[in-house]
Amino acid sequence: RPAVFTHKIWVRDTVKPILEGTLNELSVDLAEDCGITLPDPYTTTAEFLANGLTAVKDCNSSLTVTKEDVQDNNNTCDRFYVRTYKVTDACGNFSTTNQIIHVLDNTAPTFKTIGEQTALVADNCQYQIPDLKDTTMKSVSDCNGTIFVSQDVAVGTKYDQLAEKQTIPVVVTVEDSCGNQNTYTIDVIIPAVVKIDTMMVSR
Repeated sequence: RPAVFTHKIWVRDTVKPILEGTLNELSVDLAEDCGITLPDPYTTTAEFLANGLTAVKDCNSSLTVTKEDVQDNNNTCDRFYVRTYKVTDACGNFSTTNQIIHVLDNTAPTFKTIGEQTALVADNCQYQIPDLKDTTMKSVSDCNGTIFVSQDVAVGTKYDQLAEKQTIPVVVTVEDSCGNQNTYTIDVIIPAVVKIDTMMVSR
């Protein structure tokens, strides 16, 4: 009488998902409040294929996607993050692919209101334009700590004092280290000549 044996053969899925191609680099602008918001991650095969990958293959049709974002430099004008996607199948096999995301500082410096400034007294009944750098710096906000200030009417430019008050508009240009610029006009006041009435006194 022949013997009957049962021989079980286990077929294990140890094949990692195949991710072909390279994900496209992305760029986003730094927010006006200097906050950073990275794009939403991809979660479907269709999104991966639409953004650089040429194929997503696996023996198992059920795939789970997770991601991790790590900043990879300290450049305040062009911060870039490496986003690592981990694609895992139902059997625990996984593959990873990276994507570069640039965060660009394209935000110009902003000004608080700067009031009128009085010109400085010079010789020979003249007044001169002051250096407006310190006044401007106190009124500027920017995501980048390095600020350069220039003014279109040079410091020390002299004006004669006249019978009427003069208002000299000075355009101040502020530029940060990323090349973002903004301008603001500050009125510099040259006061009028003070009239002194004389009176004859008879003895």
